[in-house]
Amino acid sequence: MEPTYRKSLLRDITDIKRIINEDSSDLQKTFLTNDIETEINYIFSASVSPNIANQLFTIEYDSKIVGFVQFFGFNQLESSVKLGYYLDKEHRGKGLLYNICTELIDMNFKNGSIKKIYSIITFNNKSSIKFIQKLNFRLEKRIFTFNITNFLKGKNLRLYSLSK
Repeated sequence: MEPTYRKSLLRDITDIKRIINEDSSDLQKTFLTNDIETEINYIFSASVSPNIANQLFTIEYDSKIVGFVQFFGFNQLESSVKLGYYLDKEHRGKGLLYNICTELIDMNFKNGSIKKIYSIITFNNKSSIKFIQKLNFRLEKRIFTFNITNFLKGKNLRLYSLSK
């Protein structure tokens, strides 16, 4: 069975919160913010922006919501957008996101307003780095933090990009 995606609806928020909350490996924190409620609110407020580049897509597998793909932070001057993705722990490492992300990236480039897509990943998230490289993103720069607590927790980031 292949996963499917669709534009997210407000009613999806409960399932998105559930999959993030169940993922104890991330200690209920993901790449966008430190607080799940703040993150979910950010995702949905960004996705209702009038700009077509800010979009949230729900990923379903076997009629169950298992993750999301998000394009956010559209920058009109740079013609760029950021890519974020999240898949529940049970469905990772099975190649479920590759075709969906490829199709959505192509769709964003074809709409004409996007010339570059960025993705920000923590330096120690090896599986996500491998995935983003498989999508042909290249390391653009390293973002270091001078906060010792964040440094010890591995919060240094890598900025990857893909150009049209």
